[in-house]
Amino acid sequence: AAGLNEEQIEELAKLDKGVAAVYQGEWLEPVLCKVEKHTATNTGDSHPYRVADAVDTKKVSRSLLDCIIEKINRKLRRQKEVSRSLLDCIKSRELYRKGDRVDICGLRDQIIASDLAAVVKREYLDYISAEEGEKAMDFLQKLAYDFLQADEAIRMAENVSGIAEWTETVWKGLSPSVKDYDGETLGVLMELIVSEKAKRNIEYSKILDSYHELYKERGGVL
Repeated sequence: AAGLNEEQIEELAKLDKGVAAVYQGEWLEPVLCKVEKHTATNTGDSHPYRVADAVDTKKVSRSLLDCIIEKINRKLRRQKEVSRSLLDCIKSRELYRKGDRVDICGLRDQIIASDLAAVVKREYLDYISAEEGEKAMDFLQKLAYDFLQADEAIRMAENVSGIAEWTETVWKGLSPSVKDYDGETLGVLMELIVSEKAKRNIEYSKILDSYHELYKERGGVL
């Protein structure tokens, strides 16, 4: 995630305690930094590190998933409020505007401190900083795909025939699990995932078309 080459990665294991390779956006390359040892006391706001202070990654993961699902639920509620017209299409492009991302933005510090995959953290930051509209939707699509480990779920469905069985195999294989969400929510979530897969691999375009037919046939409920 920091753009290190293989030789630099091997050197990481040889660094002294308190030395780290540090990188942030717009830097040309990572730099080595020596961090002074902190002499904590039990007075004031400082205290020694405790295991209890560690981020509960499972809890953060569930919170992030719940936020993604909440965005989907808002989309479903709004879709029911407007006619199936051009206005509906225009409105759907604004479903994830910044004003609706307050909750998911509140998770920022917890997600950064967790041990979620670096790509998930990056896509999360891209999403909360994106301008409202279609760009934010693109980032949410990527975030849902990688956060739910859709690649692995799709691999599990490689030998499955029939779009209905394929779809069920995929959503049941997502991690964290989405099995306790309703059919409407699953429908939109799968739309994000299958659309992202088709963008990454054009061979899945036909599956995306088949999924759209299934989605329409079932009235938007899986």
